[in-house]
Amino acid sequence: MFAAHLLNSDAELNTFFEIQSLEFVPGTQIVLALKLYNVQKNLRYIPPVTSILKIYMQKTDGTELEKTMAIIDADDRSMWNVTLTSADTTDLIGGNIRFELDPNGNGSVIEKGLIVNALSKLSVEC
Repeated sequence: MFAAHLLNSDAELNTFFEIQSLEFVPGTQIVLALKLYNVQKNLRYIPPVTSILKIYMQKTDGTELEKTMAIIDADDRSMWNVTLTSADTTDLIGGNIRFELDPNGNGSVIEKGLIVNALSKLSVEC
């Protein structure tokens, strides 16, 4: 069993730290980074090379934004990131991030998880 933790947006292999929530302003680009953990051993979780990691975030119209993440560094497959474009963040409501890991890359096994209160939507007053 594994879990995911948010990382700083500019996370790299040897320079990263965990964060509680990623703040965003609707309509601005952000980078979302995660680190996978083995819950029982409290160690990083290294999925197979064939793995696909997708995240899902709630939008204002009730649908979900789906994004496929990429491995940050081939030397550590526990760390993943994805860029959310300004168009992606325009309709996000913030809150939870749901994720699905497909370790075989073919849909035969899907491992699911949730990061509670991972996104904090900020408003900008003019």
